[in-house]
Amino acid sequence: MEIRAVRVPSDLEDLDRLFRSVHEADSHWPLGEHKYLDLQRGRSGSSVGLVGQDADGALLAYVHLAPNREAAGWGMEMAVEPSRRTETVMGQLLDAAQERVRNARGARLSYWLHNQEPPAALAGHGFVLDRELHQLRRPLPVDELPSIPPGFVVRGFERGADEDAWLEVNNLAFVGHPENGNWTQAVFEDRISVGWFDPAGFRTVWHGDRMAAFNWTKVHPDGSGEIYVIAVHPDYQRMGLGRAIAVDGLIYLHDVRGCRLASLYVDSSNAGGMALYTRLGFDVDHTDRAFTWVPGAVESTGATSD
Repeated sequence: MEIRAVRVPSDLEDLDRLFRSVHEADSHWPLGEHKYLDLQRGRSGSSVGLVGQDADGALLAYVHLAPNREAAGWGMEMAVEPSRRTETVMGQLLDAAQERVRNARGARLSYWLHNQEPPAALAGHGFVLDRELHQLRRPLPVDELPSIPPGFVVRGFERGADEDAWLEVNNLAFVGHPENGNWTQAVFEDRISVGWFDPAGFRTVWHGDRMAAFNWTKVHPDGSGEIYVIAVHPDYQRMGLGRAIAVDGLIYLHDVRGCRLASLYVDSSNAGGMALYTRLGFDVDHTDRAFTWVPGAVESTGATSD
């Protein structure tokens, strides 16, 4: 297998075919939404895209590497043709990824596996399990109304007025979180530039002129709904706002957007979140796992070509 840099736009048609094949096998799109959009738009920035192809030029794999908000930290997602996920192929791809991170003086590489069993090659390349993210699901509608405390008001997000308040709540609620923490205005604007963004479904709770909580909902192409990001300002926690805004968002997804199924992601270490969502009728559908490699800890076993 030859590994080379991705070529945009000439590789996009073959990559979409590969991604659809992976989605069919794993019931999960292999690349995060914004990584995929950046690839489609040719906005690589400081990220690295690698493709693996056989002797006939057929694309077998795609590796996406991007720096994250952690100092010298990198994240990786990978799409590999299901029939070609041998230890040898995976070893070649991991070798290539580790080489790029070393050359970039990276201090840590996290590899997310979406609804897949971890390949055997991971251990030999020094990757260890770091995080588990559960996807929870429940049918809609819910059988309760949101219990909003007196003096609080719920409404949709208002573009041009609510951005600063939202950034304050988000960054205080997710201090130190690798994905949701430390957002900037530019990151937020990029995230709401997608076609599915629905300001009315971005539910916010207000106490006077202060945003106390929010539930950013999303509707997928298959018609299912998702609690995309949800948080309560630290000053307003332990008031029942988390459950109230969760219920409000689920009602919106069903009554306004017609969703019959809702999902959300929660870190396995978040005992409070798991307890809340279990009480709301959510069950674990599958678990995504992050494996982390630190350069110099354990080196590759040295796979041969396939």
